[in-house]
Amino acid sequence: MCVINSKAAELAGINKQSANGIERNQAGKFIGILRNEATNLVWNIIPQPDKQEMFESSMLALEQIAQAGLTSIIGYHFAQMNQSNPCIRPEKQASYPN
Repeated sequence: MCVINSKAAELAGINKQSANGIERNQAGKFIGILRNEATNLVWNIIPQPDKQEMFESSMLALEQIAQAGLTSIIGYHFAQMNQSNPCIRPEKQASYPN
């Protein structure tokens, strides 16, 4: 499920003809809720973060996890997603195997 505003709906091209997974009120007006495959209409227009943004957001998340007292994490293998590890500085990525 995804809740969006009118600007996001406009950018995603959601209109009166859009169907499947787009919730509407009784008058047929879009109410800002997307379900299932309709969420891809929005996800597809969101720019992907670059390596530096991934690194910074990962470090922030790890800091918050540590502050909450979590002491271990089971890692996800990023090679399965054909992505580099966001916890390694972007300038060091090439020296680490995927």
